[in-house]
Amino acid sequence: MSNNRKPGETGRIPSAGKVRFGLDRVDPSLLEIDQHGLQYESSRLTARYHRWVLRRCVALADLAPGMSVLDYGCGRGLLRRWLPAGVRYSGYDIVPHLTEIEEPRSGRWDCIFAIQVMMYIDEGGLREWVEAFRQRAPQLVVALPSRNFVKDRILDPLLGLSAERQRLVRSLPGEIYRQLATGFTRTDFINAAWMGEISRWRAADRGA
Repeated sequence: MSNNRKPGETGRIPSAGKVRFGLDRVDPSLLEIDQHGLQYESSRLTARYHRWVLRRCVALADLAPGMSVLDYGCGRGLLRRWLPAGVRYSGYDIVPHLTEIEEPRSGRWDCIFAIQVMMYIDEGGLREWVEAFRQRAPQLVVALPSRNFVKDRILDPLLGLSAERQRLVRSLPGEIYRQLATGFTRTDFINAAWMGEISRWRAADRGA
């Protein structure tokens, strides 16, 4: 969820005068922050790491030509670059000029990606998120920043992320996983060298 408007860009989706799904569950100032410039593209090292995360997320998903994906919190839509040929992409973001679709709860997809966004959502928003999407896709791929001594005390201060993390982060990984487990079952987990966590989830039995 990144607000990095290009010069002259007027937006892909006009405002409909209603609260966008997820907007009321994050800190309002999140819309004003250029997340790509702050952490995903702040240096060659962080840009390389972010692209590695995107590639690992795609590799973890079970995708084939003809399938469709939702990129929730799509930002600039960089995930699209790494998808297999023939996979249909839809990007949703709470920032109007970044989104491609107005209402993410009205479609169905073969996979939903939530990459580096769920930590900004509060507890009630996480419950709403799971309820909205547990019957919209058979699988999720979620990427989160790690919370540990190395990340919190060394890497984040070095990258200048500590203040933004304290101000904007509303949910820790444990709470996010607990909420996801009410509608999905985790099948894969990757710990990315103290920096991040990538997990794959299968939707619970829809007949239950």
